[in-house]
Amino acid sequence: MTHINISEHITLEPLAVSDAEAIFLLIDSSRESLSQYLYWVDSVTDIATTRKYIQSRVCSGLDGAAWYRIKFLSENVGVFGIKSVDVEKQRAEIGYWLHSDYQGNGIITQSVSGIAQHLKRNRAVRYLEIRCLEKNKASIAVAVRAGGQHSGTISGYNTIGGALQDLYIYTVPL
Repeated sequence: MTHINISEHITLEPLAVSDAEAIFLLIDSSRESLSQYLYWVDSVTDIATTRKYIQSRVCSGLDGAAWYRIKFLSENVGVFGIKSVDVEKQRAEIGYWLHSDYQGNGIITQSVSGIAQHLKRNRAVRYLEIRCLEKNKASIAVAVRAGGQHSGTISGYNTIGGALQDLYIYTVPL
């Protein structure tokens, strides 16, 4: 797996277990923001549990899965994943998170666009799927900016901060 150049300032580089310390520091310093929308944040408490988090992603066994560190101006700022690719349905699910200090710079919007073109060109993907909790307005906005349509809801998907939230599914035609 090689890196993907998204723009002059944004690169996706393969995520590895050896990145655990850097990824833990990102998660820990953005914990309050990330834990509002991502169930796994509370289970990542040190470098050892960060290794497990990374291992579970890079070794998921799902078809087409690929996980990356998001680099902005040569700094690690988050993680971007191609969670799976369904070749028959020409569909890929993606996911991402970004440190709170870097939100609002278009990093994720540009990364989604770049990955969309990469998957269309290299894997013949015709649809991206983005899943996010109902209160995650930033991720919903990313999906909509990418051309996504709300295509489904999983009711009562997860409890975050004591509140049950639905999971919204957005489909982005490529």
